[in-house]
Amino acid sequence: MIDKKFKSDISFGYVAQGGGALAGLLFMLMVTRYGSVDTYGALMLLVSVSSVMGNLISFRTNESLVAFYKQGETAGDLGRCKFAIIFGMTLDLLVGLVLLAILLSASDLIARTLLKDGNASMTVQLFGLVMLAIALKSSPLAFLQATERMKWVNDDGSLGDVLDFDDMPSLLKKIA
Repeated sequence: MIDKKFKSDISFGYVAQGGGALAGLLFMLMVTRYGSVDTYGALMLLVSVSSVMGNLISFRTNESLVAFYKQGETAGDLGRCKFAIIFGMTLDLLVGLVLLAILLSASDLIARTLLKDGNASMTVQLFGLVMLAIALKSSPLAFLQATERMKWVNDDGSLGDVLDFDDMPSLLKKIA
């Protein structure tokens, strides 16, 4: 029926999701406690803009990588697995660089119009680097999901989107 590994993975997943929700709650409490209404509003505007930009420009590489990797693995075609990883990482890099370029070039406009503070341009530029990091983590997380290392994927979500590079040697071996 249901094996011990599955039960362990499911339990860990629920605990990790709860940890992620708790971390988000603590972050919001800190922002509202130590920041002003303007700070909270500016943060929400940046999150909204980045979410819209990400959805408009995203190619959903994580789902594609998992699907093509699994097809290659099932067919015993290591070349298809390598291609899925390389193509996914390349596309993520390109999307991340496009998002970064848009935010860097429009940082003054975004700071003046959305944040109502012309001096906040540097904040928007730093947020562009965060968007690049988010775009770059998509393929490695998809690789972990495709190779059924679900505890690592769930653990990543509970740590606030910080990618663990513990398995990078394995990922690089698959590509090489």
